[in-house]
Amino acid sequence: MSLSGVVLNRAPGTLTGPADALAGVVPIVPTADRDFSRADRVEAFVRVCQGGAKPPVAQSLVITIRNEQGGTDERERRTIEPGAFTTIEGVGADRSPLYTADVSYLLPLTGLAAGAHLLTFDATSGATVLTRAVRFVVR
Repeated sequence: MSLSGVVLNRAPGTLTGPADALAGVVPIVPTADRDFSRADRVEAFVRVCQGGAKPPVAQSLVITIRNEQGGTDERERRTIEPGAFTTIEGVGADRSPLYTADVSYLLPLTGLAAGAHLLTFDATSGATVLTRAVRFVVR
């Protein structure tokens, strides 16, 4: 199992390049912004991958937002079912398939206090746990 980095999309956003520059890589238009107002619509994206000759298995995903005092503001648990994975044939070193599942999460900015927050994605498969995180600020 592997997990991509967290990519954020902001709407309304300011384009600094072609809107479709990364369309073949991620399904959102990434932003480098990490400072948001409550009026913004911010979507987070990660890609979960499984490789090998065996079919994909269900994976647990926990999405958490923590505030700057260390408290938990939001927590959502999801299960990524095997049917959610898309197959990319023959990309492994042994030409085995790669299975990918895209995960999107809309940040609940209107419900968060002003200040710094940490968004984490914790993916679990068996004994393996992977974490990806991004810091952001709500004004």
